[in-house]
Amino acid sequence: MTTSYQISNNILDKKDELQQLIDDGIEPSLEQAIEILSLQSDLTKNLKRLRLPQVIEKTGWKRPTIYKKIAQGTFPKQRKDGRTSYWFEHEINDWIASRA
Repeated sequence: MTTSYQISNNILDKKDELQQLIDDGIEPSLEQAIEILSLQSDLTKNLKRLRLPQVIEKTGWKRPTIYKKIAQGTFPKQRKDGRTSYWFEHEINDWIASRA
């Protein structure tokens, strides 16, 4: 199974390839653009969203601590979908791994 991290890296590689073509004065093909859109679609399908209770469970921190760390820039910032806050699981997992 391809992870969201692998898909994300693949998207970045493809975007770099397209940017190089543009920098060289070559117009990218429609197929190349469609490939990136397809990869982005795969990525969004594979991203698991965590709500605050799940983040609390993973970190062992309470709500005020999480938001304090976000304000300090030492914890991944939450995203919003309307009034709903969430974090991407891979970002929390990467943050946890970076502390180990």
